Amino acid sequence: MSELFTEIVEAGKELSKAWPKVIDFYQNAEGPNGEKFNLEAVIPGTGKELLWFDERILSIGTLFSSLEKAKLDTGAPLPESFIAGLKASSEALLAQIRSLSTHVDQVENATIKNLTPSNWVVMLAPNNQQINFASFLQNLVAPIEQCLETYYPVAGLVKSKGIDSFSAAVREFSEKAEAVRKNAKAVNTAKAKAENQIEEIEELKQTSEADQETVAKLLATISEKATEIEGFHANTQSTVEAIDTIKNAAEVLKLEVDAYSADFMEFQKKLDKRDAAFQKLHTDTESLFASMTTRERETADMIANANEMLSGATNAGLATTFDKTVKELNGKLKGASRGFYFQFSFFLCLRFLWGPICWPRQLT
Repeated sequence: MSELFTEIVEAGKELSKAWPKVIDFYQNAEGPNGEKFNLEAVIPGTGKELLWFDERILSIGTLFSSLEKAKLDTGAPLPESFIAGLKASSEALLAQIRSLSTHVDQVENATIKNLTPSNWVVMLAPNNQQINFASFLQNLVAPIEQCLETYYPVAGLVKSKGIDSFSAAVREFSEKAEAVRKNAKAVNTAKAKAENQIEEIEELKQTSEADQETVAKLLATISEKATEIEGFHANTQSTVEAIDTIKNAAEVLKLEVDAYSADFMEFQKKLDKRDAAFQKLHTDTESLFASMTTRERETADMIANANEMLSGATNAGLATTFDKTVKELNGKLKGASRGFYFQFSFFLCLRFLWGPICWPRQLT
């Protein structure tokens, strides 16, 4: 008897295996800004919540799998149309679940660019492909109802181990599904929290390692700076000693400069006196030059007068007088010449001796 339901049983097992993955996707899919499907809202185009699909598909999978060891009730014959209808319904539902699972795999292997909770549409990067996950659920409504409608007549004629009726199966697996869903939600929450904590711990670890490296670098830098400071201290001590030496030398130099200043002032006074004497000598020399020029003119006049007198006198008397007069004039002229040359020589000596010091000051 059980061989009549082999394909239906395999369909039930595949449904039980594939559907939890689909539900997990609907519960955990998330957009880049934290957008998620509203699991409590009515799915567009179906008039039903996601829980309706979850309860029925899990129940159908279990009911189909239970036919593996089915027995006819009181040995009554089972119409082949019932089996054929149930098989067709299971294949139709399984085809829709496979298509939905394929698109779930596609999204999980890609990056969600946008998720719209209102219409259950997901956009994938980078080609902006849009997948309407509400439409897949819309396509599941009819196959689910067909599976239940075709299963009910068969269930009335066979007995399966552990399942007495469709209502008991629905209640049992609905409770299990709800418990699993709550557990899954709690697990996902704990998982997300643990992942966040792991990330925080990893960040703290990286920060700690970075801080450790920074501290090590700072310690090395401090050690280098300490060595430099010791060198600076030694250099500073040497510099201080050098400054003290320079200070002492500067004080000695100041005393010497003060002494030299006093000597210079005394020497300046002497130079001023010599300069005054030189100026007086210079004035006297100019007066002497002027006097000599006057005497030369007087001598020339006397010679001229003598020549005139000579032409009008007797030869003997005039000769004697002229000779005497010439000798007197020559004597006076020689004396004047010697005085002039002596004073002029004395002036030149003063000029060479004191001229470089006193003469420029006179000129200014």
